[in-house]
Amino acid sequence: MARGRKLMDDQKAAIKAAHDTGVPYTTLAVQYGVSVATILRVCRQDTYERQKAANRRYQAANIKKITETRKVTHQNYRLSFHANSDSEVIERLNSQENVTDYIRQLVLRDIKTHDVKN
Repeated sequence: MARGRKLMDDQKAAIKAAHDTGVPYTTLAVQYGVSVATILRVCRQDTYERQKAANRRYQAANIKKITETRKVTHQNYRLSFHANSDSEVIERLNSQENVTDYIRQLVLRDIKTHDVKN
């Protein structure tokens, strides 16, 4: 339950007291209308922070893996559809930040070459 409602200090104290007597997190979550993570944050802040940090590290590692896989796949895809004569063009495209002007020049050159042939 994302930001369903905020717990007051007296509710937090009651949750801690109930947890100390052995009431499970899920029961407390249903009783107060919040998520189990909220109850965990109230009762055991250190455990909640450790889990949150571990989740962030896990997500960051996944994003890095996905980004690297996409880069390699994109590079392989581009290279697989071009002959050796185009490798110079591909290397130049990969080395430039903004390739719009370079592509425009290539297209104009192709148009001129095509017009000369006809």
